[in-house]
Order: sequence, then structure tokens, then C-alpha cells
Amino acid sequence: MNTLNAEQQAQLSRRMNRERLARKSAERLLERKSLELFNINQSLQQTNNEIKKLSVAIEQSPNAVIITDTDAIIEYTNPSFSQLTGWQADEIRGKKTSILSSHLTPDSTYKNLWETITSGQVWHGEIYNNKKNGEQYLEHVTISPIFDENHEIRHYLSISEDITLKKEYEKQIHQLAHHDSLTGLLNRYSLYDRLKHEIDNAEHQNAQLAVMFLDLDRFKPINDTYGHKGGDQLLVEIGQLLTEVTAEHCTILARLGGDEFVAVIPFLEDPIIAAKLAQDILTALEEPIQIDKKHKAQTSASIGIAIYPNDGLSAAELLKNADTAMYHVKDLGRGDYEFFTEDMNKAVEERLILARELKLAVAENKLELYYQPKITQESNRLCGVEALLRWNHPELGFISPEKFIPIAEDNDLIIELGLWVIKSAFAQLISWQEKGLPSIKIAINISTKQLQTQGFVGSVERALHEFQVPPQLIEFEITESAAMDDPLKSIENLKALRNIGIDIAIDDFGTGYSSLAYLKSLPIQVLKIDKSFVMAMDKDENSAAIAKAIISLGHDLGYKIVAEGVETQQHIDALSSYHCDLLQGYFFSRPLPSIEMEKYMLSADICRH
Repeated sequence: MNTLNAEQQAQLSRRMNRERLARKSAERLLERKSLELFNINQSLQQTNNEIKKLSVAIEQSPNAVIITDTDAIIEYTNPSFSQLTGWQADEIRGKKTSILSSHLTPDSTYKNLWETITSGQVWHGEIYNNKKNGEQYLEHVTISPIFDENHEIRHYLSISEDITLKKEYEKQIHQLAHHDSLTGLLNRYSLYDRLKHEIDNAEHQNAQLAVMFLDLDRFKPINDTYGHKGGDQLLVEIGQLLTEVTAEHCTILARLGGDEFVAVIPFLEDPIIAAKLAQDILTALEEPIQIDKKHKAQTSASIGIAIYPNDGLSAAELLKNADTAMYHVKDLGRGDYEFFTEDMNKAVEERLILARELKLAVAENKLELYYQPKITQESNRLCGVEALLRWNHPELGFISPEKFIPIAEDNDLIIELGLWVIKSAFAQLISWQEKGLPSIKIAINISTKQLQTQGFVGSVERALHEFQVPPQLIEFEITESAAMDDPLKSIENLKALRNIGIDIAIDDFGTGYSSLAYLKSLPIQVLKIDKSFVMAMDKDENSAAIAKAIISLGHDLGYKIVAEGVETQQHIDALSSYHCDLLQGYFFSRPLPSIEMEKYMLSADICRH
């Protein structure tokens, strides 16, 4: 056996060491490469998982997704796109996105879109497109460029949301916020906003503009007769009528609420144009308006006109002054138009002062009742009195009821004032009885608001009980307009008063509706002929004929007839020939304070009840 020398042994040992080191190095390399392969595999799995997640996300996205090439050729669409547009993926793949165009989106939008995405930026915007069936829709779109590893654009990704309903809701919300929900006209908020804008324009152009404030006359009876549905339909028809009549001149037409409307004429060359338009509106309203298949309603309007800059420099001031002019028309009898004047402002200031003073007078018991006798025509006996409210102001002197009663009605003082009158008249009646004076009937005027107030009949019953007044000695006078203002409520309350034992009289008959057929449905016992007919009988044959006809027809219906405004013997002779029952006027006596009325009663021949 050969043995190795020391040198050979050393060489062998070195070779074995090298082989061992090489083997270990190979093992380490294999281990490292195995680890790298493992990591790569893990990364690929993770990437595949991410791709799968992204694919599922795109497939299940509620938004429509499109992927195109750089020429806008469609390469991919998700199911939401198909649900939205009706196009299936295999139908639209390979077609240009322009197949979706509705041609409603401006060219400038598309120009901006392409300039943005071809420069490598993301574009956001709204586009009108067509569905497969031709239906249009609005979508909010985000389009992003897709880059390759060299940062070259290879594809475009579009993600869109259908916002058609959202825009419709926004439009509806805007409509509700800026327009009247019933008529579709501008509302109060928009009126002020638009009017301020028109005032700015007028100021810069050194021009005039007109503000026309319109209020329907006697809208409440129509609303009560035909119900809220009929009243609402009338307002809708009025809105359409005003839209047509004012179209040529007005840029603003609004409904403030209730039965109030405002029209604005910008760049007014001459106030005559506003006057002519107001007259056109009044003429158009002369025709009855169809409110349902069976019924038509007749109405009119009162219109006040204020001119910028003469009548105001702000929207609020112009509207206030136009409103003032409108109420002036109401005071004059309705159904007309008036331009605002500074005198009207003075009248408004005077009304404000009187309203304040009247409130104090009621609170401090500074008012008093006067009494005017009623005389029987046949026997010339005192048969009753009418209680008339009087106000002797310490500084302003005697103030006419024609001035302060409307103020009380406008400021809701009439309820408190009316109850004060009722209680004061009851107290006076009892006072006269306690003094041994004969019992006579007292007539008390009742306002429209009193008659329509809930609890009015109850307050009368309580007052009768408080003062222990026999109801047969009380007569309530109401005007024709009060009875017609809310017929159902009027009849209900009048019947309740009649059931208590109080007589009901229609005051100023002949000046209002003068409907004997309607009056027959009311529980009334007395008709009072308006003094305007009585005072004109000896000069005007028509007035005499009207008075005679009222007396004859009233008697046929079983009513007693009172003629007020009797001032001459000729009046008495004529009314006697017509067989009028009771006479009232200055021929017999002016209205007297309570002390003087007592003296009159002591000297008068009094009929017995």
C-alpha cells in the first residue's frame, strides 16, 4: 500500500477544503436563490391577489367604468356601465366613446377634457350622454391617463356616476327655495333679491322702474265658498293670467303669499306704461275665472304703484310704498289702481298715531257711547236707539268713527273694542232701568271680525248673564259685506245669536250684495235702508224707487224696515207713503251722550215692548 508523503497529504487536504468551501458556498447560493424565488412567488401571489381584488372592485363598482386606448376606442366596460347605458360589453368593445354622445355637451367641454388628459392630468366634469335606447342622462366623470413603464400614456380610465336624479332634485330644491310652490312664480325671497338687482341696474343706467303691488279683492268669500282647493286653483289661474298680461313689460312677477302679487317693470320710460299695464290687468280680471269643471269665480284687484327713484331707493321702501298705494285703493272702494304719493305716507303716519292713541283710549276707558233714537213711522213714538261709538281725544278733538273703526279692524283692536261696546251698552240699558226709565231696544253694530271670531257668541252670552239684560231688548246690526264675507260662519253665529233671543238687522242695505234671496237664508228680522238712498229721495227718482222697492220686498219677506238718514219732512212723507216701519236721522235727533239721551227719553212718547 502506497503511502502519501507529507506534501501530497497537504495538497489533498487543501483540495478537500476547497471542495468543502465550494459546496458550502453553493449551498448558501442555493438557499439564497430559493429564498428569492420564494419571495418572488409570494410577491406574484400578492400581486395576483391585488389584481384580483382590483378586478372584482371594478366589476362590482356602482360607478360605470370604461378603459380605452389613446384613440378613445373602448377596450373594457364594467357591469355598472351596462346597467346604466344598456350597452353590453361585447357590443360596445372596439367602438369609440363618441357613440355615447348626446351632442348636448358643449364643444368647449370636450376640448378642455382632451387637453387635460393628453397632458397627463386627471379631468373632472359633467357630460350629457345617451343611453343605447336614446334616453339622455347626465354623468359626473373622472378620466385618468394610464402610463407604461416608460411613463408613456397607453390607456385612459373613465369612472362616471349618473347624476341625472341628483341634478333634478337640486333643481327642485332650487325651485322650492326661489319660487312659490302653488303658482310657480317667484317667491318673496327671490323678489327681494331680483328687485335689488334691477334697482342697481336702474341706478347705473339712470333709469326708472315701477313696482306694482296687487291684492285680490274679496278673496276670502271665494275661498270659503269653494274651499281651499277652489281658492288655490283661482290663485293658480290668476298667476297664469298675470304672466300672460305682464309678459311684454315685466322681468319680475312674484307671489308674496295669500292673494298678494308683485310685478316689476324695469327701465320704465314713462309711468303711463305702468298705468296702462295696471288697467290691462284690471280688464283681464273682469272675465270670470274657471276654477273647476262646474264653477267660475269673479274677482277684481286693487293695485298700488311705486316708481324708482321718486318713491324709494330700496326694495323694501318701494314695496312698502306700493303696498300703501294699494291700501289707498282699498279704502276708495277697490277694483282700481293708484300711484303712490307722499300724502299717502302722511296718511299712513296719521293712521299709526291714531292706532297707538286708540289702543291707549281702549285701555284707559276714554271712549264713550252716543245714542240715536229710532221712531215709529205710524205713531211717532220712541221705539229704540242705536249705540254709536265716539272718541273725543284730549288733543285731537272728536275723531270720526269712519277714521278709527277701520284702524281698529286693521290692528285687531276691533275684538276688544267691540266687546267693550257690547258691555257698555248693556250696562247703560240696566242703568236706565234702575233710574225708572222705560225699557227700549238698543241696536249695537257688530264688525265682520267679531262675527267670525270663535267664541264670540259665548262672550255675548256671558255679558248678558253678567248684566242681567233681557236678550229681546238687544239688536245686533251687521253689514251685508260682513254677512257675505264668510257665509257659512256668519249663518252659524247669527243663528246662535238668534236662538239666544237677540234680533239681527242688516245695516246699510242696498250698498253691498243686495241679495234678498241670500238674505232669506239668514235669521234676520230687520233691514236698514242705507242713508244714501234716503237722503237723495227728494232729488233722485232712482233712489226713491230703490227705497220703495226695498221696503216692499222686505215686508214680503217678513222684515221690519228702518230708514236711516231721515232729515226732512219730505223724507218722512215719502217713507210714510211707502209704509216704512221705523225712522232714524237728524230730523228727530242727532246721536246723544247718555245724559242727554235720558232727557230725551223723559220727554218722548215711548212705545212699549
